[in-house]
Amino acid sequence: GLDKVVLQAMSCGCPVVSVSEAAIDELPESCSANERTMGAKAEAAIRMNDHDRDALTEQLRNIVIADHSLKTCIVEMVTHMNS
Repeated sequence: GLDKVVLQAMSCGCPVVSVSEAAIDELPESCSANERTMGAKAEAAIRMNDHDRDALTEQLRNIVIADHSLKTCIVEMVTHMNS
């Protein structure tokens, strides 16, 4: 899964860029990088206009709410414990 720091930033409305393998599956393409593309993607996030940044941060926050909320975590833990 995504690193806790990345999830915290996402939930606070901060744009993120991650090289984590989990980022490939969970984050928008603009937020997922590798060692070669990390600098360019981070720079693009910094230079993003307000409208695009707002749209991205809303999308990231919705990912946290849908996939990483406490409720979701509890359901997954109970399911795992019962299997």
